[in-house]
Amino acid sequence: MLSKITSGLIRILCLIFIVGIIGTASLGFITDGKKFAILMIIGFAVFLGLFLLAAEKLSDFKHKWFWLCLIGLGLILRVAYAFTTNVEVLSDQLTCLDAAQMVAKGDYSWAETDPYFVRWAYQIPFVLYEGFILKLFGTIRALYVCNGIFSILTCLLIYLIAKEMFGSKTALITTAVFSCFPVFIFSISRLYNQIISGVFLLLAIYFFVKICKGSMFEEPRKGFLKILLFSAVTGLFLGISNLFRTEAIIAVLAVECWFIYFFIVNAKKKMIGVMILRSLLCMAAVYACYKVVSVSTDAAIKLSGISQYGICNGCVYWFIVCGLDRETYGAYSRNYKYIVLEEPAQQRETFKKILKEFFGAGIPNLGKFFALKEAKMWGQFNECTAFNESWNVPKGVVLAFDAVNHGFYLLVTLLAAFSLRKKRFEPATAFLFIMFLGFSLSFMIKEISPRYRYTTIMLLMLLAANTIDYLSEKKPITSKISSWRGNHG
Repeated sequence: MLSKITSGLIRILCLIFIVGIIGTASLGFITDGKKFAILMIIGFAVFLGLFLLAAEKLSDFKHKWFWLCLIGLGLILRVAYAFTTNVEVLSDQLTCLDAAQMVAKGDYSWAETDPYFVRWAYQIPFVLYEGFILKLFGTIRALYVCNGIFSILTCLLIYLIAKEMFGSKTALITTAVFSCFPVFIFSISRLYNQIISGVFLLLAIYFFVKICKGSMFEEPRKGFLKILLFSAVTGLFLGISNLFRTEAIIAVLAVECWFIYFFIVNAKKKMIGVMILRSLLCMAAVYACYKVVSVSTDAAIKLSGISQYGICNGCVYWFIVCGLDRETYGAYSRNYKYIVLEEPAQQRETFKKILKEFFGAGIPNLGKFFALKEAKMWGQFNECTAFNESWNVPKGVVLAFDAVNHGFYLLVTLLAAFSLRKKRFEPATAFLFIMFLGFSLSFMIKEISPRYRYTTIMLLMLLAANTIDYLSEKKPITSKISSWRGNHG
């Protein structure tokens, strides 16, 4: 009974978020006008057609199709765009780039003289990475090319994870379409740290899915040692991911929650002692390896003399306060800039006061806030659509690309929703949904820009693979199309 309640609760919570995403994003479509809505529907139809075409063409499982899609449609598009891009670097990306250019010259003074890095020292590993690339190649274009490589690695990992979960055929279909998703191509012209962080997050997911696919509590001792090793590797990659963007702690918590979920669902009285011990060992291995990466990097930064602050977050409250700003509906603003200048103790007091005011606004106001924040955050892609400024791309073309992105995203979200069906809710799918819940909650509370959907979109793509797998088995639509062709050919 408890296992059914736990599984059902996860599915209900995820469904609420997915329905919210679809509903409020649709509200965003409507407010952008009829032309945008029509283009979005066209984009939806185009990617639905691509899914169906991929399902038909890849039905015989030919690896050459995968490499053609991945390299031909993925890598070439990304590298070509990387070599022609010339998008203005702004905001914190410019701050990090300026510091990276100093690193390339052997100057690390920025780490303790620039207030930005004193308050948000966790950006230092990303700056060191950029500085290393600039020192090797001497041009910012090398960073875009590296982004393209990391982006194609994302596609490859989507393939490997989907293959581990559902088999080669489903993985081919999923990757073939995902490699064409415009946002993941155009985002390489932005110096986003989540592009790199996302690769290591997917590596962690890949090894953890291997755990999900096994019988953790029934394996003999030697088999369990392999599971324990995979737990450690998962934690290691989550730790590296966290060095580039500090959100991997959400994934760590999702992993720990999955072990609890799996324990509840598979609880057997005769093995209760072994199950508890193994669960605790795996949970400890994930967290310990995750923490080792963070602690050792922090110590290395301090001992090297780069920064006495290590990689700490000196103003953790600012993001949450901005993310809950009722005036901007959680978007970035300067309304709370004064918090950054306060001492830690004063920051906590200000945070408590603002939080009390926010939740004291009443349920109707809170509901309106989260609905509109979701509409703004999930219903906008223009920030990710970055064209070469020398191309002078007409606004209509930009609008069309944004609409196509919307169409793709809406399709993937609907496919992900279908995988909530009880029969498709296997341990690996449950893990991805638990992680999706964690990132969705975080997004609704503390994130302040649409670009932070990057991770959530990857998770939804993997969940959509569950439905793609179901459709590729049944093939109700493709079979009907083939039958219609035969009768009317």
